[in-house]
Amino acid sequence: GYDKVLVDAECTHDGSVKHIKKFEFWGWETLQTRMLSAERIDNLTQLQLQLLTNGFKLLKNGGFLVYSTCSLTVAQ
Repeated sequence: GYDKVLVDAECTHDGSVKHIKKFEFWGWETLQTRMLSAERIDNLTQLQLQLLTNGFKLLKNGGFLVYSTCSLTVAQ
C-alpha cells in the first residue's frame, strides 16, 4: 500500500467561487437544476463513497488519507 493517499473527489462545486460565478451569468435556477438536484447529489455521494473506500484500500497501515471536496453540502 501507499504511505499517503489523496482523494480529491468529484462534487457539485457549490463551494467553489470559480464555479459559482458561472451561475451569475447562467442564472441561479440553473445551479439548482444542473448541480444541486437530489439525483445528482445522490449519484455523487455514491461515487465519493466508492472513491474513499478505494483510497483506504490503497493505504498501508499507519498511512495518511486526505479527502478533499469543494462542496458545502452536508451529504458530501
